[in-house]
Amino acid sequence: MTTNPGILSPYRPQPPAPDVSSQVRRPGQLLCPDGIVFDGLERVVRRHLFQLNAAGDVHPRPPRALVITGKPGTGKTVAATDAALRSKHAVLQLPASSLASENEGGATAVFDAYIDDAQRHSQRHHELVVLVADDLDLGIISADASTGRTVNSNLLVQRLQSFADGDDGRNFDGTRIALIVTGNDWSKVRASLFRDGRATWHEHAPAPEDIADFALDLFKPRSEDERRFIRKLARRYRHESIAFWTAVANSMRTDLIDGLLAAGITDPSAVKVELHRPRPLEPSKLFAIARRHAKPRRLSFL
Repeated sequence: MTTNPGILSPYRPQPPAPDVSSQVRRPGQLLCPDGIVFDGLERVVRRHLFQLNAAGDVHPRPPRALVITGKPGTGKTVAATDAALRSKHAVLQLPASSLASENEGGATAVFDAYIDDAQRHSQRHHELVVLVADDLDLGIISADASTGRTVNSNLLVQRLQSFADGDDGRNFDGTRIALIVTGNDWSKVRASLFRDGRATWHEHAPAPEDIADFALDLFKPRSEDERRFIRKLARRYRHESIAFWTAVANSMRTDLIDGLLAAGITDPSAVKVELHRPRPLEPSKLFAIARRHAKPRRLSFL
């Protein structure tokens, strides 16, 4: 049978299922080994996983999904992932962008591929698996006045609901694979998707003391005077996100590299040694960098 090359077929073949095995983090393989632990978020994740494992088949069954909401840059996904890894679970990370598809049913096929891979990993390694969907509220399940809802988004929402309610997606020991979802704005997501009974909700909002502890861990002050300075800086910028402090630390490192290059130190090994060499903090420089990063945020609200 031959086809007429002048006639375009409306059929679009489904893309092959993704190989996501490389995205599985094994228990203990933390994203941020030296990072701060948010006690509230840590307790919520551990309790959620414990309930699924210990009371997964009692009636009423505990919700399979845990939704963590909060402002951008507050460390939701990293903290939740590491909490699961510390709870001796493997984590399969599901970026929202991977669920985009031009093919009808393509998004659900990708999601099912992740579930299949999670089950294979659990069976092969005898490890409990958690599926962590990062920024799912920004994916195709979200709809506004300009985008509306497509067949693909509706099918994915239905598949997520059936996964939250159903028995498919099992660990090697028969318990249901947990789903942890992070996001910032759920107003454009169908309310039924993560309703009560289908999901547990937790709002992540780091306290000022959490921010101070993170800054202390990040800059590693060597003296009591330096510790007081970091706490003072943290109080001044207590409303900034975790991402703000990471950006400040990266700018400090960039300034140091610029100074080394200007001094003629261009050998990568020598630069690495200098970057790891303990140095006293420079309060004036650190204040200036913090102001520089905070200023665009202030101007955006004028």
